[in-house]
Amino acid sequence: HNQQVVRYYNLCDIFVLPSVSSTQEGFGLVALEAMACKRPVVITSIVGVSGDVEKENAGIVIEPKNTEVLSRGPGFWNNCFQIKISAGKWGIMLTIW
Repeated sequence: HNQQVVRYYNLCDIFVLPSVSSTQEGFGLVALEAMACKRPVVITSIVGVSGDVEKENAGIVIEPKNTEVLSRGPGFWNNCFQIKISAGKWGIMLTIW
């Protein structure tokens, strides 16, 4: 099962976690898993690891329910991650703390 999950992370270019409730996704383990697979992340500010993601420039943190930003689509996010490799590198560092 875990290998299949890793395969799915590796198939994506960007991992988006649009949580709207801290009870829905308190810590953000799935965001850490995506970053461990060198995927930049887009998460909301209520996800527990959002402060670290911002601090280490490992992804983009948005406000919950910000449908305007989320609806911009993959092309927009790929442009935001011109430093995609760097974002992935910082993600790896965050996950080995």
